[in-house]
Amino acid sequence: MNKVNSEYPALYNGYFDLREPFIKDLEDVYSKPIQIPACGPEEIFTDEAINLIAEARILGQQVLCMRNEAETATEAGDTLRCAEKSLKILEGKLVQLDLDAFRYFHFIAARRFELDTLKEKYRAYKCAAEDTEPDEVLCEERKRDLLNYQAELEGSFEAHSL
Repeated sequence: MNKVNSEYPALYNGYFDLREPFIKDLEDVYSKPIQIPACGPEEIFTDEAINLIAEARILGQQVLCMRNEAETATEAGDTLRCAEKSLKILEGKLVQLDLDAFRYFHFIAARRFELDTLKEKYRAYKCAAEDTEPDEVLCEERKRDLLNYQAELEGSFEAHSL
């Protein structure tokens, strides 16, 4: 992995500088049993994942530009549909990485008897992030708290696994 200048623990390789933690349908996810993760941080927070995020951002901007141009030019339609399809595929891959990370940290928390604490941190972050008028400072504090806690769990899990 490349060394990344990140605001969050090195474990994430800059991933959460570019994406938000998974919080979609949180209560529905919590109503189901904990799943054994398919992979760990070294397979999730890779340089390839960072490149996928960058590619999705660039393609997203191009799609927005094409949509604006498509209103005035009919020939842009096929190119726009192709770009939208590519963007949907990239976003699907990124959502899978988000879910893999979510499952991994919840599995570790369950093994360490810290699941309730992790769930509280996710709920607090979700509450701040999905507020009708989010307080950016509060949202960032809760995101940092969540990510630092997960990194601590990872460290203690690794130490106890050896």
